[in-house]
Amino acid sequence: MRPSCALFLAAYALYTSASLYPTTPVSATTWIAGTSHWTTWIDDKTSPRLSNIGQVTINMYSENDTFVQTLARNVSPTKRKHKVHIPKYTYSEDSKFFLRFTSRRPRLTVYTAMFDVLPFPDTAKAEALAPADLMTLSAPPTTSNATATPTSSSDASPAETTIYAAPLPKGERPGNTNTNGDYASRRIDVEKLKFRVVFVLWPALIGISMSL
Repeated sequence: MRPSCALFLAAYALYTSASLYPTTPVSATTWIAGTSHWTTWIDDKTSPRLSNIGQVTINMYSENDTFVQTLARNVSPTKRKHKVHIPKYTYSEDSKFFLRFTSRRPRLTVYTAMFDVLPFPDTAKAEALAPADLMTLSAPPTTSNATATPTSSSDASPAETTIYAAPLPKGERPGNTNTNGDYASRRIDVEKLKFRVVFVLWPALIGISMSL
């Protein structure tokens, strides 16, 4: 806390009197960001009395006098308590906070003691897991001559590598995938026929001609 702020609060407490005396939060109070807490006060019998104070606005500040957020408006002082919600983002390791009660009728300002605010549990957990989350690896993009086909978001995943088939040669259809196999089969049949003519049929013809 800056010395100027501390001196200001001390001087203000000396020269300002009001029956609205905050009892929560105090210096030993620790609230949790993102949750609701009760702020309470009493009537200390000084002037003006609670019944003579108009509706109050409750603002939250950090110890360096930085405005955080308005926590409540139009609060009746005679209720002596009010539940306030601490913003989820309100947290600083090096800073404390205080509440300021203000009224326009009569014009007065009352400060609470400095108190601590802890981070919201989910926020602290997320911060602890953040380094591990940053280690997530993604497969590098694959480049090829394939024609990209749109995929739905439900089928894709961050680490998934999708391979697309290359387009068929011009003039061919998807059903003609065995063209080369049929050609090779016909070529083997011709070779067999040549073998039979040379080594079977031709000797047989020579033998028949010699016997005549």
